[in-house]
Amino acid sequence: MKATSRQKCLQAFQKLRRLQEADENGWIRCISSNRPYKWNDRVDGGHYIPRDCRVTELEPDNVFPQSVEDNWHKKGNPAQYRINLIEKIGLARVLRLENMQSADHGSDIAYNRLSNNDKIKVVQRKNNSEYDTLAKEYRKECRRLEHELPI
Repeated sequence: MKATSRQKCLQAFQKLRRLQEADENGWIRCISSNRPYKWNDRVDGGHYIPRDCRVTELEPDNVFPQSVEDNWHKKGNPAQYRINLIEKIGLARVLRLENMQSADHGSDIAYNRLSNNDKIKVVQRKNNSEYDTLAKEYRKECRRLEHELPI
């Protein structure tokens, strides 16, 4: 089955987030377990808010390196992910993601808590052309970051 524009964009974005989180030697830590991995070794770009919430699918605060064990076998390990995410980015930014998800599901209260920019994200959806453009940008940035890492 051929990957869609959205799927290709998500793959490029998840790779980009792993590269962005890598230290100068290419090491990252799983957001859930805190175990170290090389940026390209059995590690996903794990989403705190699941990818089916399109409002947050490409939010950098929502995607961090996550081991395959935590992302797939532990179904994202959401409780530990949230604890470590709060420690990493702060409660206010985690609540922003959660409010975006709730607003996307129809909560007027959550919607009213969002900034004007985030409200726009809730009501607008990306089309294939936008996903294609973003994927191209993400792949370009990935190439740049990969060249900075040791072989």
